[in-house]
Amino acid sequence: MYKLNSAFQVLYVKDIQDTHRFYQQIGAQIIKLEVDKVVVKLSDYEIHFIDAETEPWDEYKYIAKLPEKGGSIIFYLETTNLQAAFKLVKEAGGLIKSEIKENWWNASEFLFEDKDGYKFVIFSYKNEY
Repeated sequence: MYKLNSAFQVLYVKDIQDTHRFYQQIGAQIIKLEVDKVVVKLSDYEIHFIDAETEPWDEYKYIAKLPEKGGSIIFYLETTNLQAAFKLVKEAGGLIKSEIKENWWNASEFLFEDKDGYKFVIFSYKNEY
């Protein structure tokens, strides 16, 4: 019933150009850039960042106006080079919330927030970094 490779996440942001620069600096694939939207691909995630002020559907505007963007959503992304990913995120201005540490499922990871408060964990299995 559901098509493969057609799912994506919509996240609301304040400044499309700033969001675009950040994700470009951390190596995300930029699929589309418009005045009110930037579409990025990180691994298998396709994320549509939309200017919160330009949401066209009245029924959706309550989502764009949430007081704390990101809430309890955490995106997990695997990398082949954890140290390089950490450096890229830090240099791009990501807010490091947790330095690289070992977790209990045979991997190491770090947590960061992007400029709009969305949370990402970048991880790598121990035998891969």
